[in-house]
Amino acid sequence: MKSSVLSAVFVTFLALLFAGCGPGDGPGTITVGTLNAPVLTSPTGGTVTREPIIFTWQPVDNATSYTVQITLLNGTSFTPNPAVDLTNIVGTNVTVSGFANNTNYRWRVRANASGFNSGTADFITFNTDNDLSSKPSIPTSIQ
Repeated sequence: MKSSVLSAVFVTFLALLFAGCGPGDGPGTITVGTLNAPVLTSPTGGTVTREPIIFTWQPVDNATSYTVQITLLNGTSFTPNPAVDLTNIVGTNVTVSGFANNTNYRWRVRANASGFNSGTADFITFNTDNDLSSKPSIPTSIQ
């Protein structure tokens, strides 16, 4: 009789322990998963004509921060030391200035969460205008 009561208690314990262990099942859930790579939204290529440049991407579910890398275009891979390596960005955009005129760059983003990171987004290439630094960032007149 005692063993059947203990078995029932143990089965109840296991049922309570694992009930709600699927993704999004509420408090106390155990979620093991992955983060998707961010989708980059701006700049998306072409020529950037004004500074500062605002880099934006879509949010990734469960991400707590992002890492943005911007580098000079160098063949088909990132240079070993990115020109800009920004970590622990909490939002989905970052503003960067100081780019050289008439230069090709590319950028990518990785989502981060406690204990794991996403893959990096595919890189997007853009180039800067011949006279990037002297152009106003706000129009001076409306035609």
